[in-house]
Order: sequence, then structure tokens, then C-alpha cells
Amino acid sequence: MEKREKSVNASNPEHLFNNLVHEDKIAEFCELLLSSNRITKFQAFPIGSRDSLPLSQIVQRLADEPKHKGEVNWRAADSSPFSINSDAAIKLGYKPISTRATLDLWMCDINGA
Repeated sequence: MEKREKSVNASNPEHLFNNLVHEDKIAEFCELLLSSNRITKFQAFPIGSRDSLPLSQIVQRLADEPKHKGEVNWRAADSSPFSINSDAAIKLGYKPISTRATLDLWMCDINGA
């Protein structure tokens, strides 16, 4: 959420959300894959965080910590929510961190820590 936005629209506040990964975790996984022979053909392997949190908690934290001045408008969803199953990626060596830890890393990035 950019500080300049007057409002943000969101849906499914109680959905347990894990559809986020810090870029450092993506880079670590890519480095692992590129340095190994674990993939021999085209293969899809979604990645997400572990220990999902309600979307309302995630959005609130993303709004509060950078001192977002706008409002969050919760509205009816246009589609059903989903979560990421990282099992295939974990078998290839992906090491997910929790959704909360991902948010902590993002807040450090935003706050320049």
C-alpha cells in the first residue's frame, strides 16, 4: 500500500492467507535450483509462506506500520479465495517461513532496518 493512496479495496477478511513470499526467500530457492540437478523437465511448483494468517490481520499490519493514512474498504469478493500448497517446492528444497516472519521482513525493508 502506498502512503499516497486514499483507500484500498480488499475482500475475504477471514481467509487464512499464505500467498506471499519475501523476495529473499525466492532468491534463495532460485539459487538452490540453479545450483542443483533437481529439475530435469518443465515443472510447476507454487511457493507460499507457512502458518497462514487471516487476511484482515495482514492488511491491517501493512496499513498500520508504514502509517498508511487512507482507509481499507472491505467488500464482497468477486471470486473464491485460495491458498498456496508449497509441497512440491518443499520436496525440491524450498524452505518456507511463516506469514508473520514474511511480514516482519517486509516491514524491515519498508522501515529501512
